[in-house]
Amino acid sequence: PCSKYSIDDYQILLYASKFGIAQEDALVGMDLLRREAHLSINDIKKFINLFRELGADRKGKVSYESFIAALELPDTKLAQETFHKLHEVRTATHLDATASTSATTDSEDAPIAFRDFLRSIAFVTRNVTTAERIQQAFEIVNIGNTQKITEEEVVACFAFASPESKPEQVKEIFKKMDADRRGFVDVIAFGTFMRANPMYMSLFEASRERERQRDPFNPVIQMLQRRAEGVPTTAAEFTEMVQKYRKRAADEFRAAESSNYF
Repeated sequence: PCSKYSIDDYQILLYASKFGIAQEDALVGMDLLRREAHLSINDIKKFINLFRELGADRKGKVSYESFIAALELPDTKLAQETFHKLHEVRTATHLDATASTSATTDSEDAPIAFRDFLRSIAFVTRNVTTAERIQQAFEIVNIGNTQKITEEEVVACFAFASPESKPEQVKEIFKKMDADRRGFVDVIAFGTFMRANPMYMSLFEASRERERQRDPFNPVIQMLQRRAEGVPTTAAEFTEMVQKYRKRAADEFRAAESSNYF
């Protein structure tokens, strides 16, 4: 009898079985992934390795706690939103061949199996880590508009996007970006890192969604407006904008609480 799976699927199955991933989660539908998301066998193997690095347990599932530990992120609303998006994409994408046949739960806090993880990654790879999206992300992180992202700029951006993140944690992320240890990250290295680590790109997208409102006090909008006017912004100036932005938001919240009290 003919199988709906290809030889490539069984090669992935053998590779995944070495790391304890269950057969029902390792049969991923390579033909459709290749056609819809342009993923190769080597891409899938890299994602299997990434899944392992995210702290997959003996049942081949990744919990939220393992997720943030592997990405060296604090437990923040932004990190929670990024993890939850894996669950959202799991039901949103039309890559039906990778739909999990194993028992799953609708809870966003539930551990994620490899097929669901791969389905989400395929969606991110196809829709988020495009050249245009990566260029947009680079232009925002490259505060000084020098075409070279510095550690200070990455720390400043995280201070805005994820204020709970500690500078030492963000510096570790920068080290991963700066694989050649040049002390800066250009757009090529930035794109290479984001494509190899699409979960960071998902994190960035979640941050953009949170700050997408056209608030004139939004530091990113201020920085881009200054750039359009030919006025450069330093990482220190951006950090000051973030501090003023947060203080203004806190003052408005306290004022609203006071008015509600009276």
